[in-house]
This record gives sequence, C-alpha cells and structure tokens, in this order.
Amino acid sequence: VIDLRHNLADQECELVSNDNTNSLHSVLQSIIECPALPLSDVQPPPGSPPNTIDVDAGSLTFLQRLDDALASAPHTGDGDTIQQPSYPQVFDCPPTAQEIISQSTSTPFWRVLMLLAAWLHLRHFVSHRAISLILQVFRAILIMLGVLAIQDDAPVTLRTSFCRLGLDDHFHILPMCPVCHRIYPVDTATDAVCTHCGISLFILDGVRITAPSQSSNKAKKPSKAVKAKLQVPVKLPSQMLSQFINSTPHMERELDAWRTQQSQPGKLKAIQDGDIWKTIKAHDDQPFFANNSDRANHDELRLGVTLGFDGFGFARSSFAGRHSTGVLSLCVANLDTHLKYLPQNLLLCGLTPGPKELTGEELQYFMKAFVDDLLMLYDHGVLVQTPSHPAGRRVRLTLIAVCCDHPALCRMCGFADHSTSGYFCPRCMIRQEDLRTPNGVKIDAFPTRDGDTHRQQAQEYAALGNDTKAKDAFFKAHSLRYFELTRLPYFDPVKMTVIDPMHNILLGVVKTQWYNAWIQGKTLREETSGNKVQRELDAIHGYLKVFEMPDWVARVPQKVGYPAGGSLTSDEWKALVMVYCPIIIPLIWSEWSDAAEDEYNRKMDKWRKDEAKRLKRIEKGKRKADGTAEEPKPEPKRRMDRRDADNFLKLAAALKILLARSIALSELDRAQELLQGFLDGFHEIHPDCIKPNFHFITHIFEQIRDYGPVYGFWTFLFERLNKILKTYAVNNHDGGELEVTFFLLASTELHEKSDPQDRLITESARLMQRTSTETRGTLASLAQEVEDAAADINVLLSMGPAIRVELTRAQQSGLIDYYLTKFPALDLVDRASAIHASTSTNFFYNQALVHDYVVINGRKITPSHFNGIAPNSIVQIIVGDNRAIFNQHWRSAYYTPELEIKFWKFNEYLDPLSAGPSALIPISLVRSQACRVAVYKYPKRHNAEESDAEGESAGMPVGRAIKVWATVGVTRDAIVI
Repeated sequence: VIDLRHNLADQECELVSNDNTNSLHSVLQSIIECPALPLSDVQPPPGSPPNTIDVDAGSLTFLQRLDDALASAPHTGDGDTIQQPSYPQVFDCPPTAQEIISQSTSTPFWRVLMLLAAWLHLRHFVSHRAISLILQVFRAILIMLGVLAIQDDAPVTLRTSFCRLGLDDHFHILPMCPVCHRIYPVDTATDAVCTHCGISLFILDGVRITAPSQSSNKAKKPSKAVKAKLQVPVKLPSQMLSQFINSTPHMERELDAWRTQQSQPGKLKAIQDGDIWKTIKAHDDQPFFANNSDRANHDELRLGVTLGFDGFGFARSSFAGRHSTGVLSLCVANLDTHLKYLPQNLLLCGLTPGPKELTGEELQYFMKAFVDDLLMLYDHGVLVQTPSHPAGRRVRLTLIAVCCDHPALCRMCGFADHSTSGYFCPRCMIRQEDLRTPNGVKIDAFPTRDGDTHRQQAQEYAALGNDTKAKDAFFKAHSLRYFELTRLPYFDPVKMTVIDPMHNILLGVVKTQWYNAWIQGKTLREETSGNKVQRELDAIHGYLKVFEMPDWVARVPQKVGYPAGGSLTSDEWKALVMVYCPIIIPLIWSEWSDAAEDEYNRKMDKWRKDEAKRLKRIEKGKRKADGTAEEPKPEPKRRMDRRDADNFLKLAAALKILLARSIALSELDRAQELLQGFLDGFHEIHPDCIKPNFHFITHIFEQIRDYGPVYGFWTFLFERLNKILKTYAVNNHDGGELEVTFFLLASTELHEKSDPQDRLITESARLMQRTSTETRGTLASLAQEVEDAAADINVLLSMGPAIRVELTRAQQSGLIDYYLTKFPALDLVDRASAIHASTSTNFFYNQALVHDYVVINGRKITPSHFNGIAPNSIVQIIVGDNRAIFNQHWRSAYYTPELEIKFWKFNEYLDPLSAGPSALIPISLVRSQACRVAVYKYPKRHNAEESDAEGESAGMPVGRAIKVWATVGVTRDAIVI
C-alpha cells in the first residue's frame, strides 16, 4: 500500500460527470422532476460510522482517513469501497417542476430559452459556445425591442443555465484501474495509483501520472479537468428510490398494489404467486413480503427487484474495433406487467467500460459498492418522503432474482459457463461429457446444486487470495469462483439465479431447431441456383405472405431462412414457433417428405453398391497409391426425417403452456410430458445439434414454480434497453467516456405531464418532447412504443369510441329474436311491426351505439369491413360445435388441443338463418383472437423440381388440391412488452 502524502484540501477530488441531461429530463416532467437529494441537515447519530471521507480534514493523508473510516465501519469481503452507515438515510421529496422553473430566473419568458438551450445541447449536441452565442443574440434582440431590460436576470451561458435549472450531476464517475479493473472511491486523490498494479489512475493537465512524485502537494489547481484514465458511471439503488417512488402521483400506490390483489389457488399469474416471493426472509427472519394484517413494520414499503446484467457490442467507427459495454440495471417486481416493463421504470445502476467485457473476477470489483448498497437497503432501508408519508416512510429492498443470459449469469454468480469441461449448469451437477447422452436432455436426471454449498465454496475460493494456480485448480475441480452477491444473507445463488427463458428457449432451442437443424441441415432449402425453381423455404414464404394475424403478433422477415432475411428477434422467434410454423411445417412435410425419402433411398442404394465394390477391392488386396486401405464413404443421412414435423409440434404445444401469461399448476405436468417428448425426439433425429440450451430448458418448470409466468422474469426489457443504448450518438472516446455518455443520454428521457398554469412553458416542453419521441432509436420512443403496447394489457373489457346509428330492419329483427330467446321475460315488441300479439310496452329502440373496437382481456378487436382481410377481427368463440372440417388430423401431424389449430372450408360462412350458432355473439363468448391463412390440402405442383445434386428426385405428390382456411388461436399467447 502506497501512502499518498498530499493535502487533499488543495486538490479537486470530485470528478465532474456532465450528467446534466439526467436532470433536464426531469426538469421537463410536468415540466420537471428533479432527482432525489439526500437531506443535508440530517446528522448521523452519535457514535455512528462516517458515510464518506472528509476531503478537507487538514493534513491527514488519504490513506490515513481511509483507514479510520474502515476501522469505524466494519466491512465484509475484500473491497476498496466504504461500508454504508448503519442508520437509515433520509431522502426528501423531489421538488416539483414549478418550484425549479419559478426559481431559475425572475424573467418568466427567459425560462423557456434556458430550457431550450439545455435541450439543444443535451439532445442535439449543440456546443457550449454555440449555445452561449444563441442566448447572447436573443438577449440583444429582446433588449433592442424593449422587451428585456439590461438589468433583468437573463443568463447567457450554458453553465449558468444548468445551475439555475438544477441540472447537476446525479451519478458518480468512479476511477477504475485500466489494468486490473479495481474500482476506487469518487474522492480518490488525483495523483493516486492503483494499490495492486502501482500505475496512476488519473490524467492531470494532459499528463498521465505514473508515480505519486509527479504531482506536488503544493501544485496549483489544474487548468484542465482532472479525468480518470478509465471511468465508470455508477448510481446506487438507494440514490434512485426517492425519485422513483415519487416519479408519478400514483407510483407509491402501484408499488403496494400487489398486497390487495387476490391470488387464485393453483394458478400462477404474477411473480407474487411464486415460491420465492412467498418465502424469502427479511432481516428479522420473518417473511420479507408478509401480507398479514398483524405484520410488524406495517407501514414499511417493501420492494423486490430483479437484476439484469448484459453486455452489448458497439461499433465505434467503420475502421475501429468493436467496443463492448456492460449494463447493470434493476427491474422492480412489485409493479404489474404493464408498468414493470416501461423503460422509465427501469433503474439503471451502472455501466462497465470497454473495449472488452470484464472477466468474472474483474466484475466483482464493479459489484462491491452495489452489494454494499443492497445490504444497507435490506438491513436498514432508507427513509423517503412521499405524499402519503410527509415525515418519511422506511423503504427496504431485496434482490429476488438475477436474470441474465448464460455468460453474464455465470460471471455474475460465480458459475462456470457452458464451455467448461466440468459442471456447466447453474442448477444441477451435470458435466459436459453428459450433455449429448440421453440423460443430458432428461428432466430431473441429475442431482440439484445446493445454494449453501455453492456459497461456502465461493468463500473458499476467495480465501485463496492471489494464488493463481490454486484458484485455477479449485475452479477446475468445482466449476465456480467467488462472487460478491454471496455476501447477501438471503440470496440463494442456485434458486435465485434464473436461466433466462428468452435466451434459453427462443434464441436457443427454437433457433437451433430452425437454423442449425433445418437450414444448415438442408431440410429447408433455398430455390435452385440454376433455373430458380422454388423449394421448401420459398413455399414457407408463400404461406407467410398471406397470413392474417393481429397487430401485436410479430411479423417475421419476408425472406426468413435466406441470408437476406437476417437474424430474427426474440419476439419473431416466439411468433414463428407458436403461430406460423405449427400450421406451415406439417404442410411442408406433407408436400416434400415423400420426395426427400425417395432421394434418401436412392442415395442409400448407390452407397451400398459402392461399399460392396470397395469391400471386393479390399478382398483382392487392392490398396491406394500410398499403400493404405481404401476408406469407406460416409453413409448418407436423411435430409428430411418424417418424424421431425410431429416432434416440432410437441415443442410448440409445450411452449403454448410454458410461455402463457398465466399458468395453472396442473398444466405443468402436461407441458413436461410434451417437452420431454420433444427433447427425446430431437436427440434421436438431430443428435449432432444438441447444445447446452437443450439441457437448460429442463429446469424451466422449477423456475416457473419459483417465479410464476415467464413474463415476470425474462430479459426482454434489458435486451431492448441495450438496443437503444447502441443507437446513441457518442464521441467515440475511450477510457470509459463512451459509457459516461451512454449513461448520460439514457438518463435524459422526459415524461411529459403538462401544467396548465404556464401555457408557454407547457407548450415549449411539448415541442421539445416531440423532437425526441419522433426520433427513432431513443429511450423516449421506446417508452412510447411500450406504453402503446401496454395500455390495454390489463383491461378485461373496454369499448372504443362510438357513434349512434339507425339499425336496419334485418338487424332489428335479429336482435329482437335474440333477446326474446335469451331473455323472454323482457317481452320486447317491434314498434315497426303492424301486428302486435303482445300487450307489452317494452318497445325495441331502433338505434344503437357502434364502437370502433372492443378490448377483451388486453387484446384489441376491431370489426372487419368484409374485404377479405381481417387481421384484427378473427376471434374464437365458445360454441357447442366447432364446425372444423379437419379437426384433429392432417395426414400424420401431431396436432394437440394446446395448439388451437383448426381447418375450415375456404370462403364459406354460416347462414344466419340456418340452424347453428347465432349470428349475434355476446362478448362473454369471445375466447381470444386467432390468426388465419389460406392453405392447400395436398397441393399440386406445376413446376418440376430442378436437381442441384446428382440423383436428387424431382417427383412430388400430385393430387386434387383442396383450398381451406387454417386458423391458430392465441388464447395463451400474450403481447410481448
């Protein structure tokens, strides 16, 4: 340890982050919401350890004061940060928009110009000098016009405008060692060196300090800003809670709403129905989320969060290498689905600097301060002033799950990834050599990992210190390493480490089935290279082109499967496996499998003949020119296995249950039967395509029991946030400046809540907001997109706008007949009828309200115009007879009730006057929307197939084509937010 002897009082120890956008986005919230600020007048109780090091503590050296702080504040683990105080910190209610705006300047209309100047700089990257010029010119013009007096308060610099608008830095930029990636406190001395590597941490006046002696204790204040060689933007959860809880007038109530929601026995609808939420313990060993009326700490706000960490690649330029940034964020699980996945409700905690991702051990340095904060929030909480608790409400927070892709999950929680030769699964004790065996894809085939054992062994790994060889041997034997989250007493690193269903199932299993098994295996082929004869993929494209589906169902690229089709998003993989392919794949197999089997038989006949000739040559003693025996040719493989289509339908049916928005516990047994059948079949048909994801999916059932439906814990939002961050315009500087800019811009988004008291401010803020939301690739545009998708997700029944119209005679007659049948006691009378057999005076009104749409169970259904296309108008209704012409059987297809697939006569409808279901459909009978496509049963091919390979068959089944409608219901499918 090097003693850095200098007077910190003469040094500028606070790093400047330029996080002005963070607050501007808040400034324009209603028009503003200023981030939460700790109460400066709250003093720690006598004898409590200090929260920070006093940078003006006379001649004490930095390390002396650091030692004093560490001695008075017990610290767990090997860290470079300071333990949080043991008393609850207090955060006051953020100031309102009107308070900040009204205090910014005494000249009312100049407030708009200050907002505009800040917005232009932060959203459109106008320079400080250009902004100052604009403000000065405006001031001169207004003085010449007599609107503004010379003595009026009108700031003309951007820095002054930032100060007046409260656009201060609200996250810290910590120095990181560029070699070992250890992180140091924000008040680290500017001539400090890494205590492990001995290299300088800062650039001072453009000089990279390499030794403490290069900076004199009596040196003047540097003319340039002190900058760390490697910067890490960080904002701890405790610093965000006050702003988050007060972000909207109803947020506090929404965070407590789960307490009043009734759960249905045997039904999983939300993360609160899972075992983890019900059983996780608080600091007093009582259930953290206790909901009984006589619970202790009745007024406390208890928050559960899921942690997401993922890296994204960023192309700095066309000639520079790719840059990888890690994103640490939290999702608040208390909120309902439609609020949980709004980007503005995501807590962005920090970014790890590139250009490369941190290793598992380096990531723990980044996590130390974060885990310290989680411990403080769990043990003591913070006091937050809210409208319902002006004196302050204690808020405690607990981590309930880590949700990442597999590589990030292993680095975060100390596991070995799938490339290891040892134990690669975070849930069980399967080894790499067991993966491709039949047991590798069996559910519950291997012993479960134990969380306490994993925690204990992680501590043993940490006790090895800097002995690299001992650590490598320990990791090889146990496939784990130390991780900071092991310091959380309630955290079970096995049960609370989630294998993300999005990466595992959609980007893993489904993608492998489609791309590796079918596209790369030439089961589904492109058109021929010569005469461009269309083949399997082109037939799929033809079906996709005429598919009718609701707006919320993802569209796949027109050339899916071709290189020009690109890669699919998770939502598109989900639609492919659950909507499109369950109808299309059996049709493709029905059309092409016979020819593929004939082709295989011909190749096998030829191979057998060649093999017989080879064996005869060997018997005669013939050898190759080099004297070695002639090797046999590879045995041909089936290009299209007849079992593949049926096996795929088992996967689709299982996912209909597993990816549903609500799941009955009794359905999990059926899903397990279907999934196990698919895994066994895939292992037989495509043994070479088995990947770790095919084992990971066997643990989905225990995760659903722990956390409820997958919509509560998969990583869709974290991934979409990464996608947005990549689109920001940045300065391409290295040393962590990219990450600081990413963090800055991600904090700039505005949530407009206009105040009619100041129309000028309101209208100006609206115009500024519009320039952001109309720009694609911003967090604000994502927020608007998600809000639109989530607006109706929890609506059970809602009617759209309506107009009053006069009913036709046929409509009146049909309605009267319906009411007389369903509700005979009404005794309705048709006023237009000349003969009235009844003496009732209940006349039927001849006008009705016609609505544009109806929302049922979160899905918007619109009436069709009967022009042959009805993507949002096709619904499934509950009737006695389903009227399907091919109900359960399409050749050998393995159709199950879970798939909701039916076949119907093409372009034929029931006659309203004939017997059968009524033409009037009560909303209560609508089950869900459905997708529809016109298909051919045993379609006739008019073009002969061109062979690209010798001996390939051109023969196809020929028969009378029957055109029918195929529909697939989306009762279980839910909108992806």
